Amino acid sequence: FLSDIEKVVQHTYEKVSGSIKLDPVDIVVAADPLNVIPEVGLGGYAPNKNLLYIYTDPARENFTEIIEKELRRTLSHELHHCARWATVGYGETLLEALVSEGLAEHFDIEINKVEPTPWALALNTEQIEKMLVLSRNSFADKKYNHSAWFFGSDKENIPRWTGYSLGYHIVDEYLKNHPEESASSLYNTKAELLVT
Repeated sequence: FLSDIEKVVQHTYEKVSGSIKLDPVDIVVAADPLNVIPEVGLGGYAPNKNLLYIYTDPARENFTEIIEKELRRTLSHELHHCARWATVGYGETLLEALVSEGLAEHFDIEINKVEPTPWALALNTEQIEKMLVLSRNSFADKKYNHSAWFFGSDKENIPRWTGYSLGYHIVDEYLKNHPEESASSLYNTKAELLVT
């Protein structure tokens, strides 16, 4: 699978760096089935501006298809995080994390001309409104529970992928009201400026 992976990584990096400013980024693609999103067969994580991890499960029957379909999307999303790390940072508060994820999701859609991912649309309208009210109390919280907000928590009554859906919604509302803007033009914009 190496040559297929390298081809997608190179092409995606060039495409992304043509839209947003990227510092040099080391991209580590690892066989790590425990860290893939089951629904798509890949996972990603960008801990800083110069490093990102892509987690894969090469034992999957349709792994070649996953490389073709999902790798560019995951890379685009994570490279957007790297660009934010280099400017305003991913974020320390819940609001900053929501906006960073929402922008990365919209960037993937913008650059790859694709539909939103399942985690961007995990909540219905009623759930979005309810969780927005709940999350506003923690927008400035630097000690928020990232795992609960983004991966779900039965204990805290937070559905899976809530943070991704809220972030997508917040950025979507901003872009509707500012059609001259895009996820690529907002990569270095502070989160609070996107909340109306």
